[in-house]
Parts: sequence; C-alpha cells; structure tokens
Amino acid sequence: MLYYLFFFLLLQYPYIFRDPDNFIITPANPIVTPTHIQHEWYFLFAYVILRFIPNKLGEVIVLTISILILYTFLLTKSIYSHPSSIILSNQLIFWIFINTFNLLTWVGAQLIEDPYILISQILTITYFLFFVPKLWKFIIYLLLLQISFIIIINLLFIKLFINLLFLILYVSPH
Repeated sequence: MLYYLFFFLLLQYPYIFRDPDNFIITPANPIVTPTHIQHEWYFLFAYVILRFIPNKLGEVIVLTISILILYTFLLTKSIYSHPSSIILSNQLIFWIFINTFNLLTWVGAQLIEDPYILISQILTITYFLFFVPKLWKFIIYLLLLQISFIIIINLLFIKLFINLLFLILYVSPH
C-alpha cells in the first residue's frame, strides 16, 4: 500500500520533494550563482563534506571515500548482523552513524552561516571516523591479498625456472 502511495505521489506530483526556491523565475546570470539555490536532497550530505575541501583532487578522493563508506554496509560482513546486533555498543555505533548521515543532510540544506559551519565540520569528522576501523580491515585485507599474490607469482616463477633448468640440462645436446 505504501508502495502505491509513493508511486502516486511520484507520478502525480514529480516536484514534491524538490526545493521550491530553485524554481524562482528570475533572469539568469551565468557569472553569479544565486544564493538561494539548494542542492537536491540526496546530494546534501556530499555537498557538506565537499564544502571544506580546498582542491579538486581532494574533493574527488573524499567524495569517493564517502560513498564507499555507504557501500561498506552492503559489501562487508557487517558487525551489525544477527549475533552482534544484540550488543549495545554495536547498536550505538550504528545509530550514531545513521544520525550523523541524517544531520549532514540537514546541515547541507541550511545556509552557510556561523553555527552551521562548525556543526558540519564536526559531523564530517564523525562521518569519516566511522570508516577508520573498516579502513584498517580493508588495508589489511589488501595487504594479505597482495602478499598472497606475490607468493603465488614467486611460486610460478620458481616452477618456470626449474622447468627451464630441466630443459637446459637434460634436453640440450652435450
């Protein structure tokens, strides 16, 4: 039922979730971005994070990491699965992350003013601190994968060297 209600709203009123200030009809000035423009609601968390990065390469790296944080819930075996979901500390960490994400989205909809700047900086640091333990697990996983790959390559080269040595010693004419 809720699914049909959502589709009804989406199909009948497609602009219901958009900011009405973005549709003010004024003459366009291609040089100056209007101050009332607000990003779409699903980009607001990224907009807040990108607001304080000074260079473009840093923005690309931080945006990629911020989206990878969201995928870590899906791609890794979560510590919030059934047996550990009862543990209070895991629940607390999970809900702190969800609230941080929601607050980042809310701060992104606010004007760039004094209290919101400090709040967004604190929330951005909190958002990335959630990823630090998972980042170390991911780095360790990559290192182990790289070490195992190096071992396999070395074993293949040793086998190839032994085969070549065998061919040189026994197959070549004396």
